[in-house]
Amino acid sequence: MIINGEELKSENNETLTRENPSRKDEIVAEVEVTSENQLNMAVDIAKEIFEKNKYSWITNHKQRERILYKAGMLIRERKDELVNVLVKEIGMPRRQAEPHVLSAADIFEFYAVYAQKSMVNRLAYQMEIS
Repeated sequence: MIINGEELKSENNETLTRENPSRKDEIVAEVEVTSENQLNMAVDIAKEIFEKNKYSWITNHKQRERILYKAGMLIRERKDELVNVLVKEIGMPRRQAEPHVLSAADIFEFYAVYAQKSMVNRLAYQMEIS
């Protein structure tokens, strides 16, 4: 797990194994189980970053727009890999998995444009009432 940019090992040494539902003998992933202490630490760090507006993500709409758009682009670039994850991890048919992945990209791109339009509308409104 990664907390505040640092990769940490599970404190409780537990792992969770995920099998392919259509082939129970195929292990898709094995992940470490987070301890309650690590979960609380991650939430506290996220809250601190949010409240301090670290990286200016709250006030810098252009940065937020770029990040959201980049997320959509990365999903599209890695579409085949993400489709394979859905097929193996939850047994979703490939013909259904691909539209799901592309819809996720669409959502990120929509909100990237929405962030820009929202800021423009807000500025226009503020100019009207000034």
